[in-house]
Amino acid sequence: MREAAWPPLNCEECELPLRWEQIPDGHSERWFALCACGMPWAFLPGRAGYVPADPLAEALGAGRTCRGASPPWIRLFQPTSGYPWWLPWRHVARGCPGCGQRVTFAVWTRPRADRCAYSALCLACGRATSEYVSATNRGMSEASLSGSEWSPPCVAVARLRRAVFSPPPG
Repeated sequence: MREAAWPPLNCEECELPLRWEQIPDGHSERWFALCACGMPWAFLPGRAGYVPADPLAEALGAGRTCRGASPPWIRLFQPTSGYPWWLPWRHVARGCPGCGQRVTFAVWTRPRADRCAYSALCLACGRATSEYVSATNRGMSEASLSGSEWSPPCVAVARLRRAVFSPPPG
């Protein structure tokens, strides 16, 4: 763990400038930055000198609770970013239409041989967007669906889960 009295201006991994976003929380002030290189950063002004080992969990509030209490969208995102899925989630620069935060990630998957899926997920509020695109008929796609109900899952969340956890065809 490193010591920090204020948020760094540049990423310590690649030296690119960081753009900080405040995460709304009624309990404490929290800030999050995601570098273009993919390195997440968290800053908690009320805890000067503390730099968390898991910046994403800390910035989204999961650092204050036990592991099982993290939101369902975080429990989907974290494992699919690593083994055995290794999905290439990419940061979406625009703010989430639901909460305005700039912590949305998106990925293209291939749940079926004839269909690609574009899935976007806001890590702050859990807003899921899913769109299926035909892999065989260029320009054909199903309507994009968005929602944030995780239990029971709305259609958008169910489609996103199906798209991310489906084994690749073949």
